[in-house]
Amino acid sequence: MRYLIGSRNDFSAIPEDATAIVTEGPEGVTVHSSGERTHYPAIPTEAVDVTGAGDAFAAGFLWQLAEGRTLAEGVKLGLTWAATTVQTKSSMPNRTSVL
Repeated sequence: MRYLIGSRNDFSAIPEDATAIVTEGPEGVTVHSSGERTHYPAIPTEAVDVTGAGDAFAAGFLWQLAEGRTLAEGVKLGLTWAATTVQTKSSMPNRTSVL
């Protein structure tokens, strides 16, 4: 199976043989697969900085798939990691904080 992950602006069309996970910021994600759409709402959180939220989502999603979990479990972990990421200022540590 082929997975595409991106924001609404990244897609002009979704190939029929692909599963597309469309990230929608604070609205969550919509999975397009086999002609069907399933929406997963974002986890409510206080967003401080949205930098890296999409990357965190993708990492959690792919982690679950690599562990043999279902697509839905991947989406749920991805949403959890994204919600956790936006609660912190900047996804990149300050240089002095890592020395």
